[in-house]
Amino acid sequence: MHSLNVNKSTKWIKLPYLPGIYEECKKVCSSKMVRLVPTLSHQVGGMFQNTSRNKMRKEKEEREKNPPKEKNAQLSCSGIVYGIPCSDCKGIYIGQTGRPLMDRLKEHKRAIKKGDCQNACAKHVTQQGHTMNFNDVRIVHKEKNTSTRLALEAFTIAANKTRLLNISPPLASMQKWVDLLNTFSEV
Repeated sequence: MHSLNVNKSTKWIKLPYLPGIYEECKKVCSSKMVRLVPTLSHQVGGMFQNTSRNKMRKEKEEREKNPPKEKNAQLSCSGIVYGIPCSDCKGIYIGQTGRPLMDRLKEHKRAIKKGDCQNACAKHVTQQGHTMNFNDVRIVHKEKNTSTRLALEAFTIAANKTRLLNISPPLASMQKWVDLLNTFSEV
């Protein structure tokens, strides 16, 4: 039987299993009072398939005429990792928020309107002339715990790095999480 050195101060964090990344994080945690629990990864890549512009326009018009109740409930969700696809390319912005999603989306829209290139969505729209598809925002993970949510965001960014619109590279997000783990005392 395999035994774990666990006591009451051990922190448990569930993270999606992404080959290579999970193992590296587990190494970082091995000297901390943190244990990782692998979970099945949400397949974000398949969620944002680029479709023809005409099809997307028709779907957008349909959603605006008859907004689904589920969508309204989604907008009030907090404690989430979310993805905003670009309407014109396969790019995805991955973010997280502890506040209601609708509040965070308003901030992205305001940044786009102002042309604030400190915001990744606004930078993409300004530089590429594309449009973010705010009608197809997806909740990728739900997690109320901030440190776990930040880790889930980092993993989701790493899993989508080829289509990523985020300004900070995936490793920078991962480094924030590693720094957070380093705040735990040594065993």
